[in-house]
Amino acid sequence: MTKKWLHRDTYSYRYRYEISTQEAGQSLIDLMTHRFSFRSQEYWLELNEKGLISVNGQGQDPGYILQENDVLHTERPDVSEPDVNADIQFIYDKEGLLIVNKPAPLPVHPSGRFYKNSLTYILKEQYDFETLHTLHRLDHFTTGVLCLATDSKVARQMHMQFEKKSVRKVYAVLVQGHLGREPFKVDQPIGRVDGVLRGCGLDVTGAKESLTHFLPIASAGDYQLLLAEPVTGRTNQIRVHATFAGAPVWNDPLYGEGQADEVTEIGLHCLAMKFKHEFLDAGQHEFMAAIPDHFQTYFSKSELSRLENEFTKMWSLEL
Repeated sequence: MTKKWLHRDTYSYRYRYEISTQEAGQSLIDLMTHRFSFRSQEYWLELNEKGLISVNGQGQDPGYILQENDVLHTERPDVSEPDVNADIQFIYDKEGLLIVNKPAPLPVHPSGRFYKNSLTYILKEQYDFETLHTLHRLDHFTTGVLCLATDSKVARQMHMQFEKKSVRKVYAVLVQGHLGREPFKVDQPIGRVDGVLRGCGLDVTGAKESLTHFLPIASAGDYQLLLAEPVTGRTNQIRVHATFAGAPVWNDPLYGEGQADEVTEIGLHCLAMKFKHEFLDAGQHEFMAAIPDHFQTYFSKSELSRLENEFTKMWSLEL
């Protein structure tokens, strides 16, 4: 997978945001500062002073206390998005199901600093998909198999498959450190630490049951190549469990040594997805995405080929 950088010039855009039950009771400026933290408080104060932020169609003081279902509109005349990798490779596109090999860096859907520079927007803009349902997600810096639906009926069917945990995914994982040679599992509950950070242990809040199976494949210097299958679907699950086990994912800006402003990809790639469903071609139930080039920084093509050949061992595990 090569990088196909997508750059957009600065543009203007009007955002709409509805206040949830959890967000009610905050001041306008507190919400803008913390919910949209990619800009400073000074920036949002300046926009509000210029009359570019409104609540229910009216301008409000920064200290206005927001109510549930308030509708917030923000006119941003200077939207600038970070460049992304738009080299989206198609794996399967039939019968209302779309499976792609997601590149990095690229968020799946609009969020934070990204709107037009997101997978779903690019698919609609450049490939003319009118309807897209995201069925699961991969992090901004994670590559690999991503499943979407282009039909509402298929979306409902697939959502049930994900909820029943009958969709299985195996990841190629490049970690900094060594986690032994034998298969192992991490079943530590995962909860919130602070902000977007997740973790395990006594200091987390809202911890939920979590389970990840790992299969070591090869070692090279200070690095190790593994396969991983997350049985549960917690936020950052493989990244958190690998860190807990003692070897964070390579280049991870949240849990490892990656520098946030410089990271374009991390050592995490959704290698394969497996499920059965009525709308698939006969016998078609397993999908794979080629391993990206940055894995070859530490491991040879033969070692990566071995990983691709051995991932089916993960399907035989009792989950």
